Amino acid sequence: MMNRRHSRTLAAITAVVVAATGAVADTAAGAAPGEVKSGGLHLIASVDSNNVVPAGDIALGIPFVHAVKVSGDFSVALEGASPVRFGQIVAGYLIGCAVDVANGISIGIAPSVAVGASISPTFGTSFNLNLAIDAPPSISLGAAVAVSPSVGVEAGLTGELAVNLAPGSVTAAVIGTALLDETATFPYTFAHTNTPLSINGCLSPASAMPFVTVRADSTSSTVQTTGYGTSFGF
Repeated sequence: MMNRRHSRTLAAITAVVVAATGAVADTAAGAAPGEVKSGGLHLIASVDSNNVVPAGDIALGIPFVHAVKVSGDFSVALEGASPVRFGQIVAGYLIGCAVDVANGISIGIAPSVAVGASISPTFGTSFNLNLAIDAPPSISLGAAVAVSPSVGVEAGLTGELAVNLAPGSVTAAVIGTALLDETATFPYTFAHTNTPLSINGCLSPASAMPFVTVRADSTSSTVQTTGYGTSFGF
């Protein structure tokens, strides 16, 4: 679970749109932490661990369903002379059907202005999950599904991360998000365990990659980066 009072633990697959520009996200190539230095701030976003196990009887007897159980640890480190005025952390999984999500696909928190075509609808919580995927033109956005979230840091993940995804499509499964302010302390960590993850209607191999994307604003600068874990097929 996240370690701050502003967090909300979610089990959701939220809508994202293909970005009009690649400026909102780091490349996923290499599956490595994201790091940026600017305006006296030093931000690092990391997927510290990711574990994938067979889902057992979750998909038993259901055609064209890919299912696993995932566990992961995510962290965000931020250093700087100026305190954070505002920020947001989103952790989850990039998911693709007949798409290698580790190859030329990236995700980030979309800017609130200037690239309206890349901003997703507001998700049904107090957080605006404005995520954007940057992908080749041949890849389309899959249909989004949401599960009612748990509220509060003591709540566990609810339900199953399940989505219908056609071949050649990608989407993002969001498992946790948090708002940051001047009271935030770092490293900021989040963990989940044995969360069912399934793709329905995918006649082709499926792939997924854990990510944690962060935006932080101080009085003098804004920094943003995305860290990725190792991709896996299922």
